[in-house]
Amino acid sequence: MRQDHDGNNLPESVRRFVDEAVRGVSWRRSVRGEVRLELLAHFEDALRQYEKPEDRELRGRQMVEDFGDLRVLRPLIRRG
Repeated sequence: MRQDHDGNNLPESVRRFVDEAVRGVSWRRSVRGEVRLELLAHFEDALRQYEKPEDRELRGRQMVEDFGDLRVLRPLIRRG
């Protein structure tokens, strides 16, 4: 069963990145929502081990940086 991920426990920088990443991914809102949930789940899983908010923020920013430029990422997400 799929778990819902709302991103509320993620750092603000990560939530902003995910929202920007899915903007323009698809004209269908349902597809954008699915992609958003997948990205949030990815970040939540990776940050689960960090208890301190400052550690979660630091690692979240590193992950966002590792994802790369959104101009490159969006077309890849669209193809996925």
